[in-house]
Amino acid sequence: MRNKVDISLFKRDSSFYGEIPLLLTIKNFDLASIRSRYIKSRDNVSGRSGSVERREVGIGGLATLTLKNSEVLKCEVLAQLKEPRGIDVKNGKLAFSSESIVYVISEDAVNVIEDEWFSYIHTVNFSPWNAQNILVSSSGFDCIIEFDMGDSSKVFEWFA
Repeated sequence: MRNKVDISLFKRDSSFYGEIPLLLTIKNFDLASIRSRYIKSRDNVSGRSGSVERREVGIGGLATLTLKNSEVLKCEVLAQLKEPRGIDVKNGKLAFSSESIVYVISEDAVNVIEDEWFSYIHTVNFSPWNAQNILVSSSGFDCIIEFDMGDSSKVFEWFA
């Protein structure tokens, strides 16, 4: 016989986590335009919601913030960029996307990765199996490309 747990007796306690420092991307600071496009998209004959037409690229940014007890303690916009989405940190390197460009920042350099298939980059991740490589998903062209950061060459590409 299983013991039943009455979760209504649980108490919320956000102090358990302490301070949580975050580095994040903000796709677009103009939330009103995003909401407007979404509401308009609900009238699509196909019944699909979401963007279906090419649109102007918005300005977003990289930001840091610290949460504690469900409150924002600190918040700082570090940079304003064209629609940053993907972000990853590994082995002292920071990688992030800005619409159709990937930036990889280390102590020594800022490397830029560009490709003809980049559009609305969604995700950047350092490879879990090769520290020299980075994976990029480009939602504008529905593809995933792996690059060798040493010489910016393509190691692998896949198109949906």
